[in-house]
Amino acid sequence: MKIVVVFGGFSTERAISFQSAKAVYNELSKKYDVIAIDLAYPDDEIVDFEYREAEKSNYNIISSFLKRLNSINPDKIFIGLHGSEGENGQIQSLFELTGFNYYSCDSISSSLSMDKFRSKIVVSKFGIKTAKSDFITKENFSLDYLKLITKDYSFPFVVKANSQGSSVGVFIVKSNNELESAYNSLIVLDDDFLVEEYISGREFSIPILKGKALTPVEIEPIEGFYDYENKYQEGKTNHYCPARLNKIETEKIKSDGEKVFSSLGCSHYARADFILDENGNFNFLEINTLPGMTKLSLMPESALSLGISFMELLERIMDIGDSEL
Repeated sequence: MKIVVVFGGFSTERAISFQSAKAVYNELSKKYDVIAIDLAYPDDEIVDFEYREAEKSNYNIISSFLKRLNSINPDKIFIGLHGSEGENGQIQSLFELTGFNYYSCDSISSSLSMDKFRSKIVVSKFGIKTAKSDFITKENFSLDYLKLITKDYSFPFVVKANSQGSSVGVFIVKSNNELESAYNSLIVLDDDFLVEEYISGREFSIPILKGKALTPVEIEPIEGFYDYENKYQEGKTNHYCPARLNKIETEKIKSDGEKVFSSLGCSHYARADFILDENGNFNFLEINTLPGMTKLSLMPESALSLGISFMELLERIMDIGDSEL
């Protein structure tokens, strides 16, 4: 069986994609014929996954990428991209139009799930609690408008990019000075934005495989919140798998995770993130349709707690052999 792992790309999460793709490539190569393709450099042979910056995307690159795929003619494609073109439905649309077999949420559910504001609207219709929030388009995102919107919020509150992953562009704002600093950091992103009520509590992730919740994982950063640095630097965050929840709480977050997965039309696999507030309510934060597959990632950790090896997890995602839990 010939498998292509697509990774890299042009998003702010390019570096993390290298880590996930390397782990997936190394594992699948134990049993299968695997070729890795960096979307930013589709003609290059990938051997050691040495990181380099991407040049700006253009139509010639996409054309070269499709030519490379056609020359390989893979049986299956594993999407190891993170952020933007990996999770917003663009690469899925490309594969749907060209007939390649890929294994993630489809283009529509990926696009909806990547949009934090609209995905919260959808899941709330199914009884899932979410934080109060306001949406600001890129065109309307000015410091004056941000100050106007946040008059309805008490410090601390959250200002974040609407369609970034790995906690890129997320700021917990505790003062007017921090608000201005957050604005200056966010304005460079090509995105829309959210102002969101800050919910104090414990953070959890619930991986979902083929519509079924795996073991909940509790995330406890040693300092600050679960931001980009705490996610990907070893020793920055404590993971508890299974999470420190009672039976009722465990069943609740698993049920909510599965409900989020189905309401957004997800398939194959994803990871939903929640905050357990001081009143004992789980509040939905976001869903990640291409969760990390690094050695510090939560989905492989959760699967392993159920006796599902990394190889078996990847095979189940890609419908190889027995896909039942």
